[in-house]
Amino acid sequence: MKHRVFAMGIGIISGFGYGRLIFWDQLIANRTAVRASQRLKALGFASPMAAEIPGISPAKISHGGDLLISLSIPALVEALAQSALSPRDLSGTGFIMGTSLGGNDSLERMVNGQSESLIVISELAERLTKFFKLSGPMAIASAACAASAHAVSMGFDLVHSGALRACVVGGVDPLVTLTMAGFTGLKVVSKRGARPLDTERDGLSLGEAACYLVLVADTAVADTARTPLAEVLGYGSANDAYHPTSPHPEGLGAELAMKRAMNMAMLDPEDIDYINLHGTGTVVNDAVELMAVSRVFTNFRSPPPPVSSIKGAIGHTLGTAGAIELAATVMALDTGVFPGTFGLMHPMAEARHIPMLRSATRLPHARVALSNSFAFGGHSATIAVRKTG
Repeated sequence: MKHRVFAMGIGIISGFGYGRLIFWDQLIANRTAVRASQRLKALGFASPMAAEIPGISPAKISHGGDLLISLSIPALVEALAQSALSPRDLSGTGFIMGTSLGGNDSLERMVNGQSESLIVISELAERLTKFFKLSGPMAIASAACAASAHAVSMGFDLVHSGALRACVVGGVDPLVTLTMAGFTGLKVVSKRGARPLDTERDGLSLGEAACYLVLVADTAVADTARTPLAEVLGYGSANDAYHPTSPHPEGLGAELAMKRAMNMAMLDPEDIDYINLHGTGTVVNDAVELMAVSRVFTNFRSPPPPVSSIKGAIGHTLGTAGAIELAATVMALDTGVFPGTFGLMHPMAEARHIPMLRSATRLPHARVALSNSFAFGGHSATIAVRKTG
């Protein structure tokens, strides 16, 4: 028997601070957490702009010697508390985590002589499930910046199929030297702060975050006194099969992911009321994604649904991006207010036929949305969600 799947809890730690409420309040107030990072400035990076979590000191971390764990725990506490799962469901809950470069923090410690051992990603996930006593299936999705979107997809399948009544899904990636050095070497880091979808964009800004969502089956919803935040309708996955870091110039993977998500969810292009774009702020990626959106929607509706990117506000959170941007989409559907695109002043030519949200906008009739995540290696993922009630 197939089950409907609902998002019942969200936990977020971001550059705005601790908790989903401060994340949401700052996001719809059109503010940004991207600023000159004291951590990166001290290391001599020419472009130290990033969205680092306030109060984090890598030299004083806890819970097992890696920032991935320290960032995940408060986000998981918040998500599980909001879900109000029964003790029976909590004990059998699954855990699917996505990360792009998780474990780099402990790797740096070992290289710098601050630790005698490397903590591998599988061990990090095991420590988290042990901490929360989650005895359901555990897995780690490693798919670059689409990692947590794939984690959501895997968790959706487990709950939709009836294998689980509940599954925690999400992602985490800390801001560490190795990560910043890699993106700096690729020459894609913005010098002034990311401006997604803008003609004057000059690259991405990194951000660190942890975000987890609790997905539950309809049968588990009936056992709680909580109203679901949104219904997860389906997902689409695809592969560019083109290049290690560059997207296909025509956005074929992005196009397929959106079409497959709508197909699984039994939606038509006319049903989509909003798209949360991957929107990194790099020259190539933004143009390619907008071309894909145009191809998917232009022949079926005019104009396409309104779009925005939140990476100018919270930075590119890498493996966390899929989960935290899905969370923003869920909160938008729940409240009727949709986030804008911080830093957008002069929309790109590719967007001339696409409605772009520059600031938080109320869309009272919006009920169905897509959330896009595209990544190195051609990884392409889209999640479809619907407002409840």
